[in-house]
Amino acid sequence: MTLSFPCTLGDYTLLSLIKEKDGRLYFDAIQISTSRKVILEMPDPETSTEESIQEFLHEVRVKASVDSPLFTTVYEASKTDGKWYFSYEKPDGARLDNAISIGKTFSTHQLLELLKTVSKAEEFFDSHNLATSPISPDSFFEDSSGGFRMINPVIPGTRKPDTSALDMISLGNILPSLITPNVPGATRIGTIATWMRDGQEGKTLTWQHVAEMVDTVEDQLGIGQNATTGLLEQSPVSPLSRYKILLVAIVAILAAGAVFLLIGNNDPDHHSTATKPKLTHPVFDGRDHMGIPINPGNGAPILICDAYEVTIGAYKNFLDSIKNMPEQGRKSYDHPNQPPGKTGHTPLDWEAMLDAAQHGKVWEDYAMSMRTPVFNVDFWDAYAYAKWKGYRLPTLEEWKTIADRVSTHGQDPMGPVDNYLRDVGEHNLCGFNSGVSEWTSSEGKDPSMPMEAERPIVCGGHSGLPGKQRVIYVPSQDIRSKTIGFRTVHEQ
Repeated sequence: MTLSFPCTLGDYTLLSLIKEKDGRLYFDAIQISTSRKVILEMPDPETSTEESIQEFLHEVRVKASVDSPLFTTVYEASKTDGKWYFSYEKPDGARLDNAISIGKTFSTHQLLELLKTVSKAEEFFDSHNLATSPISPDSFFEDSSGGFRMINPVIPGTRKPDTSALDMISLGNILPSLITPNVPGATRIGTIATWMRDGQEGKTLTWQHVAEMVDTVEDQLGIGQNATTGLLEQSPVSPLSRYKILLVAIVAILAAGAVFLLIGNNDPDHHSTATKPKLTHPVFDGRDHMGIPINPGNGAPILICDAYEVTIGAYKNFLDSIKNMPEQGRKSYDHPNQPPGKTGHTPLDWEAMLDAAQHGKVWEDYAMSMRTPVFNVDFWDAYAYAKWKGYRLPTLEEWKTIADRVSTHGQDPMGPVDNYLRDVGEHNLCGFNSGVSEWTSSEGKDPSMPMEAERPIVCGGHSGLPGKQRVIYVPSQDIRSKTIGFRTVHEQ
């Protein structure tokens, strides 16, 4: 296919051909109607067949059905002059294979962010049984924040059992060429790369192990979330922390040139009885909200934060309360900018959700009870509930401040908040890493799409994709999802 750049294809200006690979053409392009930079991918018109085009369209549909802040967003598929193509988000920075070709290296912090991004993505793909194309240097772009964005790798089919292991070996092979030598953390990242590639004492690492190693190195270098202190008293060093400390010590020994093999079982779930963390369920007093005081600092007032996400039972109380109110009373809880067409605050599939909760059923793969976090609520619903209660939604900065104060032992499956066991921190604060991601009152520019308007912000992990530091820029305040709920705050 011979083109003279720039040229126009439908709503796109093609700027250059990025690459040809496996019968596909990849273009650097701009979508004319939105002025956003995109990558445009199409089957090569000179070699494609009707069968290959149908396979291409099937792959596009599969990619578009899976969205996550961990990888690029698929925008649209189109057909112009008999040519099918689709566009997807183009991060601001260079593609990683181009950086490697010119010998560029990266800071320790950037490489730790790369490892975190891939670890979270691989755990997401595994938990959702998603088939993905193999990792390679052209799978990643630098982004404007100094981290990396992964090109959406989802393909049709089910996930092969060895996909994660092969991806780990591939990334272990890629990492050494990216390390800036003789800087703090360089030797440690090199050691992690070796273990990813060759295993540790004959054992293959998991992506959870890699994520824990990254946390360890960040803490040791003073750049991790545990490097600073907050209002809440720090918990005693847990066995998992001791495991991390052991890792740091081992890396230090290796960096000094020692040849000792001191590493034991690196699985944090395999501790002796004497060193297992004592995990207990949170203790709640039966109220809809149990408020925990948080000092944000900088002279800001004490913030009372819900210990857990708003539950189905609490939300039912809200719906029951406003059901018989005059229209003016119900509308008094609406956000000033609520769309005129939205006339109520009943969650999506509420009757089925409530029935499952009242009868203790499993629904939408969740263990349901009246103490399970409510979900399928949009921003307007969350705002109205909070106002009815006399509370409000937290801002992004407030949410992050609270989450930074919470040290937990991991993630729990979605279910009753009373059943949280690992994702429980000081003073019963829980659910920042599990349950549902949570609406905030903030909007902001998505760093990966700086040319677009500000978007509503959702924070935190959910039971399908843990990570309390996650900040998600959603397309609309009208979004209702099985992975989004909320908690509320108010000043003391």
